[in-house]
Amino acid sequence: MGKYVLNNDNYNEEMIAKKIGGKAKSLIQLKSLSINIPDFFVITTDAFKDFLCINEIEAKIEELFRKSDYQNIRNLIMNQEIPNVIYAEIYQAFNAMNMKMVSVRSSALLEDGKLQSFAGQFDSQLFVSFSDLQMNIKRCWASYYNDSAIEYAGQIPSFSGMAVIVQKMINADISGIGFSKAPIASYEDCVLIEAAYGVGENIVSGRITPNQYFYSLKEKHLLNARQGGVLTDNIVEMLVESICEIRDLFKLEVDTEWCIKDNVIYFLQARPITTVEKRMIPYKKTLTRPLPLIRVELYAQGEYEGIKWLTNNQFYFNPLFIYDGGKVTVYYNNISQKENPINMYAFLCRNYDDFIDKYNQMMEACGYIEKVIADEIRLEVDSFILAINKIYPFSSLGNLAGNLPEFLVGKVYGKLKEFREKKDELLTRAEEFFLAYSENIVGKELLCFYRINEIFSEKDNDWELIKEREKGYLYFNNLILVENRQNQINEYLNGNHIALLDGEKEDVSDEKQLAGTCAFGGKVKGLVTIVENEKDFHKMKQGDILVASMTIPKFLPVMKLAGAMVTDEGGALCHAAIVARELKIPTIIGTKRATKVLDDGDLIEVDANNGKVTICKRK
Repeated sequence: MGKYVLNNDNYNEEMIAKKIGGKAKSLIQLKSLSINIPDFFVITTDAFKDFLCINEIEAKIEELFRKSDYQNIRNLIMNQEIPNVIYAEIYQAFNAMNMKMVSVRSSALLEDGKLQSFAGQFDSQLFVSFSDLQMNIKRCWASYYNDSAIEYAGQIPSFSGMAVIVQKMINADISGIGFSKAPIASYEDCVLIEAAYGVGENIVSGRITPNQYFYSLKEKHLLNARQGGVLTDNIVEMLVESICEIRDLFKLEVDTEWCIKDNVIYFLQARPITTVEKRMIPYKKTLTRPLPLIRVELYAQGEYEGIKWLTNNQFYFNPLFIYDGGKVTVYYNNISQKENPINMYAFLCRNYDDFIDKYNQMMEACGYIEKVIADEIRLEVDSFILAINKIYPFSSLGNLAGNLPEFLVGKVYGKLKEFREKKDELLTRAEEFFLAYSENIVGKELLCFYRINEIFSEKDNDWELIKEREKGYLYFNNLILVENRQNQINEYLNGNHIALLDGEKEDVSDEKQLAGTCAFGGKVKGLVTIVENEKDFHKMKQGDILVASMTIPKFLPVMKLAGAMVTDEGGALCHAAIVARELKIPTIIGTKRATKVLDDGDLIEVDANNGKVTICKRK
């Protein structure tokens, strides 16, 4: 063993801790198990440090680092030669392992930890010959300064070291990944295996959609067995056994990479599953409602740009919208700390003076919108949208305020409550005014499928593309994809590792009781009327129980007829809750599924004192 190279046999605990990084450490640990690991050696962090020192580029890198000029740092590293004193050891190790083709993969000390994985942030290369080995080692080193890695860390990291793994390349027949605990809520007690033909980069990069196998550890069988899959049941069981063995070794849930060549299974990598894992980010279904695309865009901008403005770029909501030809379903990231409402409220409480300043700016925006709607001043599109963006976060966070822990219910909560009670309906009026204004420009036909910039563009629009959105679209990160163009939506979701979670079981036919939160107490029996929009108003009779996904100010006439109300959505400061208290109507909010379970004409009992809805008789 030299200073710069460690093979898979000559190591000690100090070397593991300080010289080789998380990925290489995991490989060494896997060697203790009865599973196949392709031969490898590790180029230690000392090689990287001495490469910088001998080439005398440390000071230049520090200067570029201070300027955040990461691209020129990478260029600087790539333009140097690996000194002979380092490369001689690498050459000797390569020859000793008798390898023609290798994979060259990063193993930073930052990587594959219990809290952060840095998945995909550093570089790896496959099918590397000896003639290209030096260049690809430098690529791994240079990737220590990848923009995405520094952004992922949340700060500019101090130098902690980059090791490199050189491993025998397995030209796989089948490759895949395996989670000891599936990162999908409905299958969380299962091992998840994804498999596809060829090398594993195809799956990790999202270029192809793999077969998925969910294996129940409790029931000891596949939950989604199918004919003609990539893997046989026997291979799945062998993989599950090995993945569980790795989990037990690490004493943590793990994410593994594996491949099969000539019917032999090899494991290439294992790491802890982390809450910031890049694969399969869960987006949970939160609400469904009829929304034209204009309002989708205002909604998305208000939740993202608006909340970033309110929290000085610290937090945001970034909802994902799916239109299926009927209504728009809105999904939110289930694990992102940047999108956690509790974190947002805590930040606002700590920065109350700044919050009040933003609150006053928001009230000025309300005044501007009111003048535009009253035709006192002319509408300027950009200014109007900016004003809506300033109102949106107060409406959004106010709607969630009812679920705050007690230690956060204070001055901020009081201001949000004040806004919800006095000004929240203005947001709906502003959106509807903007929609009507847009209709005067492009007409009513297909208005619901125009983007804002298309309405106000001087260029001719792609009429066929706009018409295609009628059949279905995805809107996310200012991107819109249509369903019938080469399965764009599924490719986008798979390529970006997004899992859409329903959050509720689909079979609701036998439901007898629902639970929610009391907005105003009382107990009432009556017939159900489902109200989703103005077209349903005619159905509502005095004393009926109004059931809706949510309510908005224009629902007020039918709300006054209701003997009781039940909603899918909402918190203590939602529109339905505020009106319920004002009109003293027994109301249960946040049942999540009332509009799915109940039908027009069902006889139900609303026990708002205890937050329960009981179905007495189906229509």
